[in-house]
Amino acid sequence: MMRRASLVLTAAFAAFAFGGAARADELLDCDSGGYRYTYCPADTGYGVELQRQRSNTPCVFGESWGYDDGGVWVDRGCRGTFRLLTGHRPPPPPVPPPLPLPPDPPQVEPEDETGDIIPDWILGELEDEDAEDGREPGYGRADAAIACALYADDMERSRGAADFAVTAVQDVVPRGRRSYDVTLEVDLTSRSGRVREAVAECTVVRGGVTAYSRY
Repeated sequence: MMRRASLVLTAAFAAFAFGGAARADELLDCDSGGYRYTYCPADTGYGVELQRQRSNTPCVFGESWGYDDGGVWVDRGCRGTFRLLTGHRPPPPPVPPPLPLPPDPPQVEPEDETGDIIPDWILGELEDEDAEDGREPGYGRADAAIACALYADDMERSRGAADFAVTAVQDVVPRGRRSYDVTLEVDLTSRSGRVREAVAECTVVRGGVTAYSRY
């Protein structure tokens, strides 16, 4: 009896020692305010689960929420509490990105391409932010703003605009690795010379524009 009791105590101690070393899962609140895309940095190495939906708008994996190596993203009004899994669970299958990634475009020097579309002082501020965050060359905020401006210039000229110029960059929001939501304030000049102020919005993924709107 003494030998059996000793084995049970030894097994219990081993279970406590190994089980106690496991880290508990952490919870993260990430909210899509105003139905806009929001990115919440987090340790997602072992996967993420939706713990609780806190919004009336449904949180649908791959559509209104997901995650990458650097954090959790939400969109379309999803507000949720997410469980960040740890090493005591097997990692889940890879998470699909929210948008298909186009091929990498050829890299060009911004000053050769943009002309007078975006003022140098605006690009300088974005490039400083890229340097502080350690963004990869060719995939930073400045590059996303340039891609959006060039695409918007082509689109608006095809719609009849005689001239196009960016007057301000409202926001360049990271959607994940190498992807951004860009909002530009622009001046559109008609063929009669009338200038109209507008806002142009782009989704830029790996240097290419995948969605564009202007209002």
